[in-house]
Amino acid sequence: MQTDYVISVPAAFMYLEASEQSEVTDQVLYGTTITKLEKAEKGLVFCKTEYGYCGYLDTNVLSKKSLFPTKEYIVTSGFCGLYSLPEYRFSPSLLLPKGSIIRTESCSQKNDFLGFNLGNKHFFVHKCHVSPKEKLYAFHDDNQKRTQIVKTALSYLRTPYMWAGKSPYGIDCSGLCFMAYSMCGVGVYRDAEFDARYLRKIPKELLKKADLIYYNGHVVMYIGKGYYIHSYAGYGGVTINSFDKNNSLYLPKLDTGHICCASSLVFGEG
Repeated sequence: MQTDYVISVPAAFMYLEASEQSEVTDQVLYGTTITKLEKAEKGLVFCKTEYGYCGYLDTNVLSKKSLFPTKEYIVTSGFCGLYSLPEYRFSPSLLLPKGSIIRTESCSQKNDFLGFNLGNKHFFVHKCHVSPKEKLYAFHDDNQKRTQIVKTALSYLRTPYMWAGKSPYGIDCSGLCFMAYSMCGVGVYRDAEFDARYLRKIPKELLKKADLIYYNGHVVMYIGKGYYIHSYAGYGGVTINSFDKNNSLYLPKLDTGHICCASSLVFGEG
């Protein structure tokens, strides 16, 4: 029987090759489900994430996933402390970045803190920093979902640029779009290229908020009224720019006809 694992540290890097000196391909956040594909070699093991990304991870960042039924919470604040007691006076045992997944076999509440059983330990998290997965993914219609995806992307504004990053520590262009969609329960491939498994191509004039625009090796998210958000290495992080040549936020480098506009398959075509 295949054994699944989870990331047990706040964030870990995934490598292209079996060496920590090789190119980084992804930043994997706490609670992400991992499947080992090969035996460990020199402390690294070839793995596949729950969203289909493959690469090498340090074996020390993996813990066996619980087989018991669990309730899932998503960290919605920039960072969230796991405390041994339901109060702030002591240092947190772990500081989890936005997008981390907390899986627990049981949950209780004391004062403003939620108590979680994580393995053989008990931790407390302030209730304002997490949301039950089913609540976070619940939307009445496409417009509400699009609005929340954009709002999530905007919450990363001024986050530093980091190649392969997916957290407030640092994030890249595809990481930003992936996390904005993922935290709303929608899957897109974590890469700066169009993927027909998740998206359909649309004309630029039909762009709606939360739609994606792919350039050569870069992806941005349309947020409406001619503006888009992206993590741009040239600016050092997440910023907003405009398609309007008369706007001070216009970025000439991205004024090219070689683009691909796309909308998620979860949205209706109307």
